[in-house]
Amino acid sequence: MIIQCSLISLPAGNLKFLFLDKDGKTRLKIDNSQIASFELYEHDGEFPIFYNELITKSGEKHQITTGVNESQSKQNHQDLKNAISGDGTGFNPKINELKIITSNDGKLREFSQAFEKTSFYPVKALFDYPEIQASTLEKVVDFGLDWLSAKKIQPPFIIDDAGIFVEALENFPGVYSRYVYDTIGLQGVLKQMESIRY
Repeated sequence: MIIQCSLISLPAGNLKFLFLDKDGKTRLKIDNSQIASFELYEHDGEFPIFYNELITKSGEKHQITTGVNESQSKQNHQDLKNAISGDGTGFNPKINELKIITSNDGKLREFSQAFEKTSFYPVKALFDYPEIQASTLEKVVDFGLDWLSAKKIQPPFIIDDAGIFVEALENFPGVYSRYVYDTIGLQGVLKQMESIRY
C-alpha cells in the first residue's frame, strides 16, 4: 500500500514511528525493532516519484512517499534511515506521545491544535477515573492526577476539567456546571440573572 504522509518519531522504549495521512489519522505504527529494511526507490514514469519501501521482519511491505522532488526525497529518506539506526543527526526524534485522558474527540482536536508546534503528539486514551465533588477545578484535577498516577499510567498524560463561572452570580455554577446543565439547563442559569443590574 502507498501512504502519503508525514512522519513522527517517538523515543526509545516506545513506538518508534507513526505515519500519518493528510488528515492526521494514523495509518501505520511500526517499532524500530521490527524493521528489516528501509530503502529508497524511484518509480519510472513521465513524472518520477520517489518512495521509501519499508519491509518488516514478518515480511510486510509498505511503500511510503516522502518529498515532492528528488532532492527532498533523498534527504527525507536519509533522515528516516538515521532515525531508524538511532542516529538523529538532521532529524528530530524527540516527539513524545502525549496521552489525553478523554472520550471526547473534540477535546483531542483542541489539544492537537494546541501542541501542533511542540514535540508532543496527543493521542486519546480511554481510562475512567473518579471525579470528586470539590469547591475548585484545581482540587478535582489534582485528585484525578493523583489517582491516575497511583494506577501506574505512564506520563506524560493530561486530564482537564471545565466549568462555567458567572461573575455576576459569584462564579455559579462553577465546578457544578455539568450538574446544573443537566438539571435546570442554560435557561435556568439565565433566569438567576434576571434581577441582576450591571
